[in-house]
Amino acid sequence: MLRVHVFGRNLGLVMVLAAAIVGTSMVGLAGAVTTGLIYACVNDSSGTIKIVTADTTCKNHETSLVWNGAGTQGPTGATGATGATGATGPTGPTGATGATGATGATGATGATGATGAAGTNGTNGTNGATGATGATGATGPTGTSGVANYEIVTSSTQIGNNGAGTAIASCSTGKKVLGGGWTAGGNIGVHDSAPFGNFGWAVSGNRPLIPLPGVADETLTAFAICANVN
Repeated sequence: MLRVHVFGRNLGLVMVLAAAIVGTSMVGLAGAVTTGLIYACVNDSSGTIKIVTADTTCKNHETSLVWNGAGTQGPTGATGATGATGATGPTGPTGATGATGATGATGATGATGATGAAGTNGTNGTNGATGATGATGATGPTGTSGVANYEIVTSSTQIGNNGAGTAIASCSTGKKVLGGGWTAGGNIGVHDSAPFGNFGWAVSGNRPLIPLPGVADETLTAFAICANVN
């Protein structure tokens, strides 16, 4: 017998069912399979539900109850999770060879290859005959005259304590100065050394005060390099 307990005496209340199938209850369930309806008698005092057949008359302390064996179809459930990937199947047979494709475009020209090794030198050819002597060329113009009669001339001056002076070395008559220079005592400071016109060399210097008795004069000498220049 199938028993379901209902809390409350009104059938519209929410029911909590507990089932136990015994005896003739299977007859009522078999009828439900045929008709699509389930028939039961509910005990008014205990709330026990007894499954019965459609022609069963409930007792005075019971209430007759009928409901559909199958409810209305519920909404479609959510899609289940994707199953794991199956194992790889065996390799199928090789397909037939396809038709030959069109010829592709010509590829780019490859890089230039490395330079080959140098070849061996050829043998020397025979010497040709000596050519005839050419005609003598015309005489070129006369070049400018060089420097002649080179000489060095000097001139000196004495410079005393806390003094100054200039020495001028002059070239001989007709000669021009090409360069010049000087020599001086250890206490003389030279502040000018330059050509004196075109015919000599001038050097100027001075000497500081030396506070000692008997200090001798010192010599400042100019020299000029002279020559005849045409």
